[in-house]
Amino acid sequence: MPKYLNHYAEINDGNEQVVPVHVDGNTTTCFFGFRGGHAKGDKDKWDTCLHKVQTGVTVDALKETCKHHDISFSDLPKENLTIYADDYSVHIDRARRMYFGLSYYQFCHIDIYSFLSSFKNVYISNLKKKVHEKVYPMPIGTYPDKDVDESINPNAEKTGFVVANFGFTTNLRSDIANWAIKSRYVDDHFASPPEEFENQPEAIKRKFKNKHVEYLSKQDYCKQLSEYRFCIAPEGNASDTFRQWEAISSNTVPIIQANYGNLIFSKIWPMITSYNYEEENLPWEISKFMHERPNFTYSEDLRSLLYQENLEHLLERIKYECSGS
Repeated sequence: MPKYLNHYAEINDGNEQVVPVHVDGNTTTCFFGFRGGHAKGDKDKWDTCLHKVQTGVTVDALKETCKHHDISFSDLPKENLTIYADDYSVHIDRARRMYFGLSYYQFCHIDIYSFLSSFKNVYISNLKKKVHEKVYPMPIGTYPDKDVDESINPNAEKTGFVVANFGFTTNLRSDIANWAIKSRYVDDHFASPPEEFENQPEAIKRKFKNKHVEYLSKQDYCKQLSEYRFCIAPEGNASDTFRQWEAISSNTVPIIQANYGNLIFSKIWPMITSYNYEEENLPWEISKFMHERPNFTYSEDLRSLLYQENLEHLLERIKYECSGS
């Protein structure tokens, strides 16, 4: 089944640009990329709503993109708008201005009110905090690659307990990896390519100098993930990760970091949320989860919510859960 981001992540044989705006029922979906693409491919051949204009994530940029691709903006459905924007989170600066980027760096500003002037509801990927009553978090789903889709096995036998397998892409992740290695109940199988490990600061390299860092293929990674009951899934550059959705699709419960989007998602897909892996009593939280949900698995209905054809159902469910937050 296609995932939302497949629309942007697949490059066809002609290596042609991908139209960054499309329609699903009463929902308009658009992609605001900053590096040209999201997951793979020739970045020069990608197309996004920032391709022709650099006004930021605004409705004017969307209108310009529609014009560039001969799409009638006035004909787009205005009930829902979903926005994807690379692997960066939504942040608010001290002046209460929104931007996509990192906590310490602004890549592109967001004019959310310009979108709300045209669309009734707005759903944004990597929504770290609540920013408006009509703005809702949107899951990014699994990694947009057919090898991942074909390798995920929700029916695999659970022979492992808790696994930690993620790249050292941020200092926070490096600290969490260091904690995972010291935790007796966590199996650490970090899948960082050697060059990523070598580029770590000296202090981080010293922490892991006696650990073998192995880069797994997507197929082996998915097979490994599906064999565990729980998975450590920390934030990376953004607040949402492919890993937590790959875990759910594999019937593996992700242990995620608490942020606005994840707290909403955990009301739909039960997960364990943590504000600080190193300081919280995760064995107790895991035991509590297992006691309250013995032999827990994600139903087919929950796993299929991530499929493109269930988009409107998912948006309504997210909107409902946000109403009580």
